[in-house]
Amino acid sequence: MNPGTDLALLPLPTRPNKLCVLAYSALIGELLFIAMNTAPQIGYAVSSLTKYMVVSIPAYLEVAKPVLRYLRGVQGDMIRWCARDVSSTHAVGEVYDYADASFANDSTNRKSTLAYFVFVNNALFSW
Repeated sequence: MNPGTDLALLPLPTRPNKLCVLAYSALIGELLFIAMNTAPQIGYAVSSLTKYMVVSIPAYLEVAKPVLRYLRGVQGDMIRWCARDVSSTHAVGEVYDYADASFANDSTNRKSTLAYFVFVNNALFSW
């Protein structure tokens, strides 16, 4: 998603359009599959988009388009189990992780967001 995008500012319809909801839900379902299996870096954007699956309007589809453009740009990238050719300060067989959190970044309910990544053999293992 584009930086600074706040989905809570988009208007919610009183009666959602069923075709729009169907198209948006199908798109988000595919993006969820991609985020869980091959592209963990889109996880935050997709989780933000899932909050509006049953009340979507065409504006939400427009917000999801940058995620699709991003995926087109990283199409050849892959996750490797034993990435020996990756330059890293960590040894092969070493387990290490990274975590980051925001404080009250959700404007609607002031909840925080957490992300973590666990690496084994210099390759992403869990996220």
